[in-house]
Amino acid sequence: MTHPPETTLRRVVARREATAIFDAFAPLLEGVDAALVGIDARVLVGLGEWESVPLADAFQSTDAALRAGVQVFPLPATGEPIGALVARGSALSDPHPAGALHALHRALDLFVGQAIEKRAIAQET
Repeated sequence: MTHPPETTLRRVVARREATAIFDAFAPLLEGVDAALVGIDARVLVGLGEWESVPLADAFQSTDAALRAGVQVFPLPATGEPIGALVARGSALSDPHPAGALHALHRALDLFVGQAIEKRAIAQET
């Protein structure tokens, strides 16, 4: 699925709603920094410090990839990504935070997918 050029993460996703999702997952992600970033590598919302992390190459792969200590989960998971969930930290290999991270990715994937659909419907009317 190809998105129109104006379909960017910042236009599709409400920061307030994305922050609420991250806040709900924060207690489960101890030892993990996570962020929702646009295809332009700008952080929309996140846990931890991301200003100094180079994210420009985060979208080279369509699968979760580990690059420079950053794990990347494209959003939406299928089709052309408009952003990604990125994560780093010492607890990435621990089962509980890793499981929570995969659940966060799934929740964000559904959230972004619904936001894209809502935007498409709104543009049709």
